[in-house]
Parts: sequence; structure tokens; C-alpha cells
Amino acid sequence: MRKIVLLIFAVLSMCCQVAAQDRQVTGTVTDGEAQPLVGVTVLVKGSTRGVSTDAFGKYAVSVPSGATLQFLHLGYDPLEVGVGNKSVLNVAMTENTTALDDVIVVAFDMKRGVHERVRQTLRTLENPGRHYARLFADLRLRFLAAGK
Repeated sequence: MRKIVLLIFAVLSMCCQVAAQDRQVTGTVTDGEAQPLVGVTVLVKGSTRGVSTDAFGKYAVSVPSGATLQFLHLGYDPLEVGVGNKSVLNVAMTENTTALDDVIVVAFDMKRGVHERVRQTLRTLENPGRHYARLFADLRLRFLAAGK
């Protein structure tokens, strides 16, 4: 009985030491104009840990020593920053100016009259030019493939 208690105590002690190696890193994520970015995904590289920035671009995440943080946001270039011994890590993300290749329209539980309005909207939007023709043809095919 005594050996079991000692074994459990030893295992718990090791778990506490491993958890003690993690530390809290906080910071703010901004764009190129120093405006806070909302909803940026902040991941600890090589793990499943991550958070999103709040309405003020602030985040707080627990990281192991020597960790690297990845910052991901739609419309911005991904960014990787080594934490080192810092407890506050503020970063500025660079806007990605390349256009999106695909847009997917998803519609659930639409009424019958809405289907025709969506088709009319797609037909109207096809006119801007050749660049968008492929996109709208793809949208129409996806919409029609859904059986509506």
C-alpha cells in the first residue's frame, strides 16, 4: 500500500514539474497601420494549443520553453515568431494582397422563391468581365449540383 502511494506521489510530482515548465505569453496582434486584428489564430507550433485574439487584438497562451508561435489570419501572410524568454510578444501582420481563387456559397434550408433570386443574382454578377466568368460558372454548377 505504501509503495502505491509513493508511486502515485512520484508520478504527480513529475506532472507538476512538466506543467511548471510552461509559461504564459501575452501580446497584441496588429496590422500594418497599428490597428488591432480581431480573430487572429495564435498557435503553438508543433502542438494542438492555440487561441484567438479578442476584440482588441490581445491574446494569452501557455507555451513551453523554446516555443514558436504561429499567427494566421485570412487576408494576411502567416507569421512565425520564436518566443525565446519573452513574456510579452507584440506582432504586426503583413496584408496579403493576392486575390482569393475560390468562393463557396453554402445555403441551407432555402425557400423555393429564394432559389430563383440566387440564380438571378448569379446571372447579373456574370457581366463584370471575363475574370469572374469562371468563378460564377463554378458557383452556378455547385448550386445546381446541390439539386435545387
